[in-house]
Amino acid sequence: SEVEETEDESETELQQDLLKNLKDNVGSIVILVLLSVLMPSWDVYSDWGVTIQLFIYGDPLYAISMMVPQLSNILFTFFIWRKLEKEEAKGWSWILVITQCWPQFFAVRIAWMILKGNKAWRKEKKTFDSHIGTLEPYTESLPSVLILTAVWVTETKIKDDNNFQG
Repeated sequence: SEVEETEDESETELQQDLLKNLKDNVGSIVILVLLSVLMPSWDVYSDWGVTIQLFIYGDPLYAISMMVPQLSNILFTFFIWRKLEKEEAKGWSWILVITQCWPQFFAVRIAWMILKGNKAWRKEKKTFDSHIGTLEPYTESLPSVLILTAVWVTETKIKDDNNFQG
């Protein structure tokens, strides 16, 4: 009974600490979750959706061209993952690299550090911003936009234009 009371008090204290840390850092957590978890997840999986649709509708060349930036992002993320991931998580977190959600996992880990009151979260956030968060725009997003633009121009302006000499 005495042990149960001590456990209940510890759990209540932990919950109060989490709520206090949430209140104190709500802006950082919301921005982190929105910009580093939700939006990148939508971006990655919408790109895969476009790629799959291109394969289904019989445009394998366009589909393969859309896969190249995605695969390059996985490759470069793998190199960063090898350098930054904690050793105890490497046994399973490589799956997150392949599924392109390791950067989001890293961001969630930072949010959890904030909630727990771990002061090292600022250092981890700096690492995220300088090494992880800056990778995807250059290896995947920008090339994908350029490829989609080329597909759009080809399909709407060039393909059926008899005046085009190509």
